[in-house]
Amino acid sequence: MRVHVRRPLVALAALCSGLFLSASPARADIYLEAIPGSLDDTARIEAALDACSSPAPACTVRLGPGTFHVGLIVAEEFNGAFVGAGMDVTIVKAMPDIPANFSLLLPYGKDNRVPNLIGFLGGRVRVADMSIRAEEYHPMQGYAWLPGLPTTYFLNTLLWFSQKEGGTAPHARVERVELTGSDGDAGLFYGKPLPVGQGVNVNTLLGFGGLLFNPVVTGGTFEARDVRLHRAIAGFHILRVEDSRITLTDSVITAAVTGLSGFLASASEIRYERNSVDAWQFGVDVSQPATLDPEGWIPSKPSRFAIAGNVLRVAQNMPLVTAGIRAVDDFAGSPGGRRLEAWIANNRIEATGPTAMRFGIRLIASEGAQVINNSIAGTGWAGVFLDYALGVRIQSTAFSAFTPGGPAGAPIAHLVFGPHTSDCVAVTVPISATVIDAGTNNVVRRTAK
Repeated sequence: MRVHVRRPLVALAALCSGLFLSASPARADIYLEAIPGSLDDTARIEAALDACSSPAPACTVRLGPGTFHVGLIVAEEFNGAFVGAGMDVTIVKAMPDIPANFSLLLPYGKDNRVPNLIGFLGGRVRVADMSIRAEEYHPMQGYAWLPGLPTTYFLNTLLWFSQKEGGTAPHARVERVELTGSDGDAGLFYGKPLPVGQGVNVNTLLGFGGLLFNPVVTGGTFEARDVRLHRAIAGFHILRVEDSRITLTDSVITAAVTGLSGFLASASEIRYERNSVDAWQFGVDVSQPATLDPEGWIPSKPSRFAIAGNVLRVAQNMPLVTAGIRAVDDFAGSPGGRRLEAWIANNRIEATGPTAMRFGIRLIASEGAQVINNSIAGTGWAGVFLDYALGVRIQSTAFSAFTPGGPAGAPIAHLVFGPHTSDCVAVTVPISATVIDAGTNNVVRRTAK
């Protein structure tokens, strides 16, 4: 059954019908049209999503062509699909001046709307065929009181999947969705000046995991493909997940500080494959920072990362460390510490900016990682840099278009084994490539080319 909503009064009737339908065994389909001149569509979209909450049978909330203006939307245990008529056809746009009335110390939910434009807590969710944008709006100042954080944020996230207290882990799929931020007013990023035109008004465009002071997402799944992500601190971000399966493939990320990132993942499988990324600092950054979680939660086991078939262009004009791929586990710095597992293969990394990129691939604290058939181009300190690494294998890395360079005292070479590496192997290393080996029992096998 299809319910058409043409006027605000009819919208209420439509949503009542949607509630009735969702209680029946039949699949419900709630259709919302864009209302010309409407300045706030938040309530009717959220009510439609609520009509599909579990344990009701799965249903579809379908947005028609046009523009929908929204504030902060929270859907709990949504069961179904939230779809539009296509990217650039259905546009969900953040309203200007969304108030920052929330507490980071309280659970995220309908009563505490952390500034995620659209948030799904739990449920089984498919989001498809729409554009979600925060354009031409001034950043909110909700984070200004937090020391060390940028004041350039307008929203925390445009589309976030998480888990409520006492609820279930989300199982989410996102496809053919565009998420776009815009230039922010402020010119600082962690106290450092940003180059002109690189301001941001969104922290993360698309994200999955548990926010700080909220439950860790345990046993969740996330799959995204064919998404377009433009202008934010992070294009896609993972935070505080356990035993989860996360995949992002065949997507385009542009004008991000970091294209694809993930922090604090325990016993999870994470795959970033066949994506095109244009970033200012990191193409891919997967890290286990030991001091990030204020509640003291730490990953109990290493996660497995597959970073393969991506094209990663790094502008290298940030005032901080830059890298095509950075994979770091801070918990491995002491004896018995955990080491992340990584398969890094078939990536093309290009340093595109005016100054030297720090690292093409920087891998810290890994055991048995495979770094296979990657190519690195441009200028940087080191093409591949390893430390706190055990048994890592590097094979068929193309360095011919990479020129090592940087300040005096920096580890400048095509390939660097740090002092805490052991039993690592690099094969098919070109005879012309420079190597620094400060580790133990590492092996380098050269080729004539």
